[in-house]
Amino acid sequence: MAFKRCVLAAAFILGLVSIATAEDAPKPAVGEWTKKAKFTLSLTQSSFTHNWSGDEVGTVSWLSAVDLLADSQVKPSLHLTSTLVLNFGQTHQQDAQRDNWLAPSKSGDKIEYRGVARVTIDKFFDPFFALSFDSQFFQRIDGRSEALNPLTVGETAGLARVFHDTKTSRLTSRLGFGLRQHNDRLVVAPVKESTNDGGFEWRTNGRFATAEDKTVFKSELTLFQALFFSGTDQELATFGEERWKTLDVRWQNQFSNKLNKWMSLDVYLEYLFDEQLSKAGQFKQTIGVGVTAQL
Repeated sequence: MAFKRCVLAAAFILGLVSIATAEDAPKPAVGEWTKKAKFTLSLTQSSFTHNWSGDEVGTVSWLSAVDLLADSQVKPSLHLTSTLVLNFGQTHQQDAQRDNWLAPSKSGDKIEYRGVARVTIDKFFDPFFALSFDSQFFQRIDGRSEALNPLTVGETAGLARVFHDTKTSRLTSRLGFGLRQHNDRLVVAPVKESTNDGGFEWRTNGRFATAEDKTVFKSELTLFQALFFSGTDQELATFGEERWKTLDVRWQNQFSNKLNKWMSLDVYLEYLFDEQLSKAGQFKQTIGVGVTAQL
Protein backbone atom coordinates (compact mmCIF):
# COMPACT_ATOMS: atom_id res chain seq x y z
CA MET A 1 0.00 0.00 0.00
CA ALA A 2 2.83 2.40 0.83
CA PHE A 3 4.44 1.71 -2.54
CA LYS A 4 1.22 2.46 -4.37
CA ARG A 5 0.80 5.71 -2.49
CA CYS A 6 4.35 6.72 -3.39
CA VAL A 7 3.76 5.93 -7.06
CA LEU A 8 0.49 7.87 -6.97
CA ALA A 9 2.21 10.88 -5.42
CA ALA A 10 5.02 10.70 -7.99
CA ALA A 11 2.56 10.59 -10.87
CA PHE A 12 0.69 13.57 -9.42
CA ILE A 13 3.89 15.58 -9.09
CA LEU A 14 4.91 14.70 -12.63
CA GLY A 15 1.48 15.80 -13.76
CA LEU A 16 1.92 19.14 -12.06
CA VAL A 17 5.26 19.53 -13.83
CA SER A 18 3.64 18.88 -17.17
CA ILE A 19 0.92 21.42 -16.35
CA ALA A 20 3.49 24.03 -15.46
CA THR A 21 5.50 23.46 -18.62
CA ALA A 22 2.56 23.20 -21.02
CA GLU A 23 2.57 25.86 -23.71
CA ASP A 24 -0.33 28.26 -23.60
CA ALA A 25 -1.07 27.72 -27.28
CA PRO A 26 -4.19 29.27 -28.80
CA LYS A 27 -7.27 27.13 -29.35
CA PRO A 28 -7.90 25.69 -32.84
CA ALA A 29 -10.17 27.68 -35.14
CA VAL A 30 -13.88 26.92 -35.39
CA GLY A 31 -14.43 23.90 -37.63
CA GLU A 32 -10.86 22.64 -37.20
CA TRP A 33 -10.41 19.15 -35.75
CA THR A 34 -7.69 18.18 -33.32
CA LYS A 35 -6.89 14.52 -33.89
CA LYS A 36 -4.39 12.50 -31.85
CA ALA A 37 -3.50 8.82 -31.90
CA LYS A 38 -0.99 6.88 -29.82
CA PHE A 39 -0.07 3.21 -30.21
CA THR A 40 2.11 1.44 -27.62
CA LEU A 41 3.50 -2.08 -27.29
CA SER A 42 5.54 -3.26 -24.31
CA LEU A 43 7.14 -6.69 -23.87
CA THR A 44 8.85 -8.51 -20.99
CA GLN A 45 10.50 -11.92 -21.39
CA SER A 46 12.55 -14.32 -19.26
CA SER A 47 13.71 -17.92 -19.79
CA PHE A 48 15.69 -20.57 -17.88
CA THR A 49 17.28 -23.88 -18.84
CA HIS A 50 15.68 -27.04 -17.51
CA ASN A 51 18.53 -27.61 -15.04
CA TRP A 52 18.47 -24.07 -13.59
CA SER A 53 19.04 -24.39 -9.84
CA GLY A 54 16.56 -21.71 -8.82
CA ASP A 55 12.77 -21.99 -8.71
CA GLU A 56 12.10 -19.29 -11.31
CA VAL A 57 10.09 -20.07 -14.43
CA GLY A 58 10.08 -18.47 -17.86
CA THR A 59 7.54 -15.80 -18.66
CA VAL A 60 6.50 -13.71 -21.63
CA SER A 61 4.30 -10.71 -20.92
CA TRP A 62 3.03 -8.22 -23.48
CA LEU A 63 0.65 -5.28 -23.39
CA SER A 64 -0.68 -3.24 -26.31
CA ALA A 65 -2.56 0.05 -26.02
CA VAL A 66 -4.37 2.49 -28.31
CA ASP A 67 -5.33 6.02 -27.24
CA LEU A 68 -7.41 8.11 -29.69
CA LEU A 69 -8.73 11.67 -29.42
CA ALA A 70 -10.91 13.73 -31.75
CA ASP A 71 -11.89 17.23 -30.66
CA SER A 72 -13.44 20.20 -32.42
CA GLN A 73 -15.42 23.38 -31.98
CA VAL A 74 -17.49 22.32 -34.96
CA LYS A 75 -19.42 25.58 -34.91
CA PRO A 76 -19.59 28.55 -32.53
CA SER A 77 -22.38 26.96 -30.49
CA LEU A 78 -21.27 23.29 -30.46
CA HIS A 79 -18.13 21.56 -29.21
CA LEU A 80 -17.56 17.81 -29.70
CA THR A 81 -15.00 15.58 -27.97
CA SER A 82 -14.52 11.83 -28.46
CA THR A 83 -11.93 9.61 -26.81
CA LEU A 84 -11.31 5.88 -27.22
CA VAL A 85 -8.88 3.89 -25.06
CA LEU A 86 -8.12 0.25 -25.83
CA ASN A 87 -5.62 -2.04 -24.19
CA PHE A 88 -5.05 -5.76 -24.15
CA GLY A 89 -2.21 -7.94 -22.96
CA GLN A 90 -1.35 -11.43 -21.79
CA THR A 91 1.18 -13.16 -19.58
CA HIS A 92 2.49 -16.59 -20.60
CA GLN A 93 4.24 -18.65 -17.93
CA GLN A 94 5.95 -22.04 -17.75
CA ASP A 95 4.92 -24.71 -15.26
CA ALA A 96 7.10 -25.44 -12.21
CA GLN A 97 9.12 -28.09 -14.11
CA ARG A 98 9.73 -25.74 -17.07
CA ASP A 99 8.45 -28.47 -19.40
CA ASN A 100 5.24 -26.85 -20.66
CA TRP A 101 3.63 -23.46 -20.92
CA LEU A 102 0.46 -22.76 -18.97
CA ALA A 103 -2.60 -21.17 -20.51
CA PRO A 104 -2.04 -17.40 -20.79
CA SER A 105 -3.66 -15.04 -18.31
CA LYS A 106 -4.70 -11.47 -19.08
CA SER A 107 -2.43 -8.63 -18.03
CA GLY A 108 -4.74 -5.99 -19.46
CA ASP A 109 -8.20 -5.79 -21.05
CA LYS A 110 -10.04 -2.52 -21.48
CA ILE A 111 -12.43 -0.81 -23.87
CA GLU A 112 -13.41 2.73 -22.86
CA TYR A 113 -15.22 5.30 -25.01
CA ARG A 114 -16.23 8.82 -23.97
CA GLY A 115 -18.21 11.21 -26.15
CA VAL A 116 -19.28 14.71 -25.08
CA ALA A 117 -21.35 17.29 -26.93
CA ARG A 118 -21.21 20.70 -25.25
CA VAL A 119 -23.43 23.65 -26.22
CA THR A 120 -21.17 26.70 -25.94
CA ILE A 121 -23.42 29.61 -24.98
CA ASP A 122 -20.70 31.89 -23.57
CA LYS A 123 -22.13 31.68 -20.07
CA PHE A 124 -20.58 30.48 -16.81
CA PHE A 125 -21.94 26.96 -17.55
CA ASP A 126 -22.55 25.13 -20.82
CA PRO A 127 -25.27 22.49 -21.27
CA PHE A 128 -23.85 19.10 -22.30
CA PHE A 129 -24.79 15.56 -23.22
CA ALA A 130 -22.34 12.70 -22.75
CA LEU A 131 -22.22 9.04 -23.76
CA SER A 132 -19.90 6.44 -22.19
CA PHE A 133 -19.10 2.82 -23.03
CA ASP A 134 -17.02 0.52 -20.80
CA SER A 135 -16.24 -3.12 -21.46
CA GLN A 136 -13.55 -5.77 -22.08
CA PHE A 137 -12.60 -7.65 -25.23
CA PHE A 138 -13.65 -10.86 -23.51
CA GLN A 139 -14.19 -12.38 -20.08
CA ARG A 140 -13.71 -16.03 -19.12
CA ILE A 141 -15.14 -17.51 -15.89
CA ASP A 142 -15.33 -21.22 -15.00
CA GLY A 143 -14.78 -22.31 -18.58
CA ARG A 144 -17.41 -19.92 -19.95
CA SER A 145 -16.36 -17.05 -22.20
CA GLU A 146 -18.16 -14.01 -23.56
CA ALA A 147 -16.97 -11.19 -25.82
CA LEU A 148 -17.60 -7.59 -24.74
CA ASN A 149 -18.48 -8.65 -21.20
CA PRO A 150 -19.36 -7.11 -18.81
CA LEU A 151 -20.74 -4.08 -20.61
CA THR A 152 -21.80 -0.74 -19.11
CA VAL A 153 -23.37 2.05 -21.18
CA GLY A 154 -24.07 5.46 -19.67
CA GLU A 155 -25.86 8.63 -20.74
CA THR A 156 -25.52 11.91 -18.85
CA ALA A 157 -26.96 15.39 -19.35
CA GLY A 158 -26.31 18.53 -17.31
CA LEU A 159 -24.05 21.55 -17.07
CA ALA A 160 -20.31 21.80 -17.77
CA ARG A 161 -17.67 24.35 -16.83
CA VAL A 162 -14.38 24.74 -18.74
CA PHE A 163 -11.72 26.13 -16.40
CA HIS A 164 -8.78 26.01 -18.79
CA ASP A 165 -8.71 25.46 -22.55
CA THR A 166 -5.79 25.77 -24.98
CA LYS A 167 -4.54 23.69 -27.89
CA THR A 168 -2.36 21.57 -25.58
CA SER A 169 -4.36 21.41 -22.36
CA ARG A 170 -7.88 21.45 -20.99
CA LEU A 171 -9.58 21.15 -17.60
CA THR A 172 -13.34 20.56 -17.60
CA SER A 173 -15.86 19.69 -14.90
CA ARG A 174 -19.39 18.38 -15.51
CA LEU A 175 -22.36 17.87 -13.21
CA GLY A 176 -25.53 16.18 -14.36
CA PHE A 177 -28.03 13.37 -14.11
CA GLY A 178 -26.96 10.06 -15.57
CA LEU A 179 -28.43 6.69 -16.47
CA ARG A 180 -26.38 3.46 -16.63
CA GLN A 181 -27.22 0.12 -18.21
CA HIS A 182 -25.10 -2.83 -17.04
CA ASN A 183 -25.08 -6.23 -18.73
CA ASP A 184 -23.17 -9.32 -17.54
CA ARG A 185 -23.88 -12.51 -19.48
CA LEU A 186 -21.73 -14.66 -17.18
CA VAL A 187 -23.72 -14.16 -13.98
CA VAL A 188 -25.46 -17.16 -12.46
CA ALA A 189 -29.23 -17.17 -11.89
CA PRO A 190 -31.14 -15.86 -10.00
CA VAL A 191 -28.87 -12.82 -10.38
CA LYS A 192 -30.17 -10.64 -13.19
CA GLU A 193 -28.14 -10.43 -16.38
CA SER A 194 -29.10 -6.79 -16.99
CA THR A 195 -29.61 -3.99 -14.47
CA ASN A 196 -30.21 -0.24 -14.66
CA ASP A 197 -29.52 2.62 -12.30
CA GLY A 198 -29.61 6.38 -12.36
CA GLY A 199 -28.41 9.29 -10.29
CA PHE A 200 -26.19 12.33 -10.10
CA GLU A 201 -22.75 12.27 -11.69
CA TRP A 202 -19.84 14.66 -11.26
CA ARG A 203 -16.94 14.15 -13.64
CA THR A 204 -13.76 16.20 -13.94
CA ASN A 205 -11.35 15.67 -16.83
CA GLY A 206 -7.91 17.13 -17.35
CA ARG A 207 -5.38 16.72 -20.15
CA PHE A 208 -2.11 18.64 -19.98
CA ALA A 209 0.70 18.30 -22.49
CA THR A 210 3.96 19.89 -23.53
CA ALA A 211 4.90 20.70 -27.13
CA GLU A 212 4.32 17.82 -29.56
CA ASP A 213 2.90 15.74 -26.70
CA LYS A 214 6.34 14.79 -25.44
CA THR A 215 4.93 14.75 -21.91
CA VAL A 216 1.21 14.15 -21.30
CA PHE A 217 -0.71 13.89 -18.04
CA LYS A 218 -4.37 12.84 -18.10
CA SER A 219 -6.71 12.56 -15.15
CA GLU A 220 -10.39 11.70 -14.80
CA LEU A 221 -12.29 11.77 -11.50
CA THR A 222 -15.86 10.43 -11.48
CA LEU A 223 -18.34 10.47 -8.60
CA PHE A 224 -21.73 8.80 -9.05
CA GLN A 225 -24.52 8.82 -6.48
CA ALA A 226 -27.31 6.47 -7.51
CA LEU A 227 -30.93 7.35 -6.71
CA PHE A 228 -32.47 4.10 -7.95
CA PHE A 229 -31.32 0.61 -8.94
CA SER A 230 -33.33 -2.09 -10.71
CA GLY A 231 -31.53 -4.94 -8.93
CA THR A 232 -32.41 -3.96 -5.36
CA ASP A 233 -34.14 -7.26 -4.53
CA GLN A 234 -31.28 -9.43 -5.75
CA GLU A 235 -28.75 -7.24 -3.92
CA LEU A 236 -30.66 -7.65 -0.64
CA ALA A 237 -30.77 -11.42 -1.21
CA THR A 238 -27.02 -11.56 -1.95
CA PHE A 239 -25.56 -9.09 0.56
CA GLY A 240 -28.39 -8.48 2.99
CA GLU A 241 -28.02 -4.74 2.39
CA GLU A 242 -28.49 -2.15 -0.34
CA ARG A 243 -24.94 -1.40 -1.41
CA TRP A 244 -26.03 0.55 -4.49
CA LYS A 245 -26.87 3.53 -2.26
CA THR A 246 -23.21 4.30 -1.50
CA LEU A 247 -21.18 6.81 -3.52
CA ASP A 248 -19.14 5.31 -6.39
CA VAL A 249 -15.67 6.81 -6.93
CA ARG A 250 -13.33 6.22 -9.85
CA TRP A 251 -10.07 8.14 -10.32
CA GLN A 252 -7.87 7.39 -13.33
CA ASN A 253 -4.43 8.96 -13.91
CA GLN A 254 -2.03 8.42 -16.77
CA PHE A 255 1.42 9.94 -17.20
CA SER A 256 3.31 9.44 -20.46
CA ASN A 257 6.74 10.71 -21.38
CA LYS A 258 8.53 10.13 -24.70
CA LEU A 259 12.09 8.96 -24.08
CA ASN A 260 12.92 9.29 -27.76
CA LYS A 261 11.11 9.08 -31.08
CA TRP A 262 10.06 5.45 -30.65
CA MET A 263 10.18 4.77 -26.90
CA SER A 264 7.99 6.06 -24.06
CA LEU A 265 7.53 5.64 -20.33
CA ASP A 266 3.91 5.17 -19.24
CA VAL A 267 2.51 5.17 -15.71
CA TYR A 268 -1.14 4.34 -15.05
CA LEU A 269 -2.90 4.52 -11.68
CA GLU A 270 -6.55 3.87 -10.93
CA TYR A 271 -8.53 3.98 -7.70
CA LEU A 272 -12.00 2.44 -7.65
CA PHE A 273 -14.53 2.38 -4.83
CA ASP A 274 -17.79 0.61 -5.60
CA GLU A 275 -19.39 -1.36 -2.74
CA GLN A 276 -21.32 -3.48 -5.24
CA LEU A 277 -17.93 -4.89 -6.28
CA SER A 278 -16.00 -4.68 -3.00
CA LYS A 279 -16.44 -2.96 0.36
CA ALA A 280 -12.80 -1.85 0.22
CA GLY A 281 -11.20 0.50 -2.28
CA GLN A 282 -9.39 -1.12 -5.22
CA PHE A 283 -6.09 0.01 -6.77
CA LYS A 284 -4.58 -0.71 -10.17
CA GLN A 285 -1.04 0.34 -11.15
CA THR A 286 1.03 -0.32 -14.26
CA ILE A 287 4.44 1.03 -15.24
CA GLY A 288 5.94 0.21 -18.60
CA VAL A 289 8.51 1.20 -21.18
CA GLY A 290 7.61 0.25 -24.70
CA VAL A 291 7.66 1.02 -28.40
CA THR A 292 5.28 3.83 -29.27
CA ALA A 293 4.02 5.67 -32.32
CA GLN A 294 2.09 8.95 -32.29
CA LEU A 295 0.05 10.51 -35.07
